[in-house]
Amino acid sequence: MNKYQKTFNRNKTLYPNVFSVIKALPDKWVYGDKHTPKLRHPGAILNRATEEIIGSFIKVYKALSDLKIAVSVTDKQSAVSTLMQETATLFGHFDSFQDECYLILKSLSPVPSPDLAPGEKTVNAWLKRNGYECSSDFLSRTHNIQQLIDCFTNRLKHANQKLEFVSVQAGKISIDGFFIEELKADELCNFYQPLPKKGKTTVLGISFNSMLRILWLSFYELCDAIEKVIKKHIKTLHGEDFTKRDIVKHDQRFLEVTELMVNSKEFFYPYEYRKYAKISIQGDILSISYPHHCNIPYPGPLQVQSMHGADGYTKTFTLPFFG
Repeated sequence: MNKYQKTFNRNKTLYPNVFSVIKALPDKWVYGDKHTPKLRHPGAILNRATEEIIGSFIKVYKALSDLKIAVSVTDKQSAVSTLMQETATLFGHFDSFQDECYLILKSLSPVPSPDLAPGEKTVNAWLKRNGYECSSDFLSRTHNIQQLIDCFTNRLKHANQKLEFVSVQAGKISIDGFFIEELKADELCNFYQPLPKKGKTTVLGISFNSMLRILWLSFYELCDAIEKVIKKHIKTLHGEDFTKRDIVKHDQRFLEVTELMVNSKEFFYPYEYRKYAKISIQGDILSISYPHHCNIPYPGPLQVQSMHGADGYTKTFTLPFFG
């Protein structure tokens, strides 16, 4: 993750600036209907991909809330199962969001004559083979985020692995999280920056409080990156510096996720206090910043339990690595 500091006025919009930039694009720079098959307007692509992410965030927070109030073992197992499924879906939507960003770039790229990649289904490859630098430009700005998401989605999609639930008790504080048994800390230390780069070979536990904030920050960073790439792409194609904005007001569900994020307590696993994303609202101003550091706010030993989704088996153990 990169150093990040931005503020937004909730009376205007909480959306990243790319929403307003895309809305202001003139029709003459949009080529979606020239492609085969035709592409939707870049604003429609962005809106749909964002709606999927927002819906997933809401479902994850709902599942976390249901788990907190579950009493019986059966209810807890059911809540954990739902939470793991919705979290995996959220990672999947972030994976798709990156693909949709490339699709936005293709919709802003005229079909050359001749088309050097006719029938190419991979958007990234089509852009590259036709000489458009916007594809590699976007990747260079977002590769750390894409690698972080890939660490999870590749395991879940291609290795038939799954998210497992872990909970840490620190006095009266309960911190829920997840891990993948085959995903070790040394594989994630370059991308999940709260983790010290010590080459740990243990399984890594990640708190929902930390990861959800990092994913929210990632959404803003991806949007900022695609905005910069679009402007550079327009300058290259049309020789014009495009600065026009047509402010798009956030909707209620976007505000709901923002408030869920702001209102969730900043209780993380010990090493996650080294670097975490801070999201806060004071009055009408939303502030998103990274990284932050603070001392661990709870003393004493941690009690760790995992619940495995296959059979609901719960055990106390020393892994994952909690620093």
